[in-house]
Amino acid sequence: MSAAQQFYSRIHGVHQAIRSTMVSLLEQNPTIHAAADVKPLLANVDNFHSFLVNHHRQEDVYLFPVLSRQRPIPGLTSIDVPTGPRLDFKRFSNDHVRLHTLLDELESWSSETRRSVNMPRTVVENYPAKLSEIIMQIQTLLLPHLKGEEDLCSPENIVKYFSNRELNAIMDDLDEMMKTGRRP
Repeated sequence: MSAAQQFYSRIHGVHQAIRSTMVSLLEQNPTIHAAADVKPLLANVDNFHSFLVNHHRQEDVYLFPVLSRQRPIPGLTSIDVPTGPRLDFKRFSNDHVRLHTLLDELESWSSETRRSVNMPRTVVENYPAKLSEIIMQIQTLLLPHLKGEEDLCSPENIVKYFSNRELNAIMDDLDEMMKTGRRP
């Protein structure tokens, strides 16, 4: 498998996990009938929120600047940085701002629901509808966003901008961040 294929596979794999989690949240949601049913789903909502926020931070602070050549590729000298065309990730960074407004709403909703451990029946009855509404809004913006990132980073496209050596250096640095917990 080429470096471009490996790079795309990693991006696509993370995005598939995000898509699957959204589907899972929507599938779990209708099973909420009592306050006790809410707690396990709240943990999943919080995990989804944290994962997506961290994923976007890594893209905004590290991956997008490296892929748009606004930041050097770790482990390579400036001689290795071509002066040719650059990928444009501005649209995706702008999407992140809009997505984070919705993620803030999700977090507020989750916190409010968590505070209501002994929820009155009306809160429990309203729970599935409100969660579905927020997740559907996120999904409406996020699904085309993920597809757009994947199209831009497809093996056929990414090889126009990066050598195998550069892609391997980026993947090595991402691996090191994951192992050590180093933030971008």
